[in-house]
Amino acid sequence: MACQSDGRVSVRATGLSGRAMSEMATGRVFLASAKLADTLAMAQLLAPIPNGVELRSLLNEMGPGNLATYDAQTSTARYVASDGDFIMCFTVTEVSPEQATAIAAECELIAIWDDREFHAAVVRVLGPLQQVQ
Repeated sequence: MACQSDGRVSVRATGLSGRAMSEMATGRVFLASAKLADTLAMAQLLAPIPNGVELRSLLNEMGPGNLATYDAQTSTARYVASDGDFIMCFTVTEVSPEQATAIAAECELIAIWDDREFHAAVVRVLGPLQQVQ
């Protein structure tokens, strides 16, 4: 798993190549990561997620694995992967429920989660993402 090892929350928008980009660059795909045992970092990471407290409990119980959530009110899908120590939360905005489900299905094919693999799954469903230069 490609997560930040110092336990702090790392949030960034990423391009298809995995390079860190400004929020304005993609505007649709974001990555946040944190150490599962770091209470403060996890609270920051889960704060914007509806039912974040329940998600934290689930992450503590599930060990290594991944899950997906969809917020119909904001048309936002979140895909969370954990190796049991760190978590990565990928957020995709402006997606329909059908697109979110299709991305989740593509994510099931990911053996080792990182931003490149996740973006490849998103591109297979949504097509190439526009990048602002």
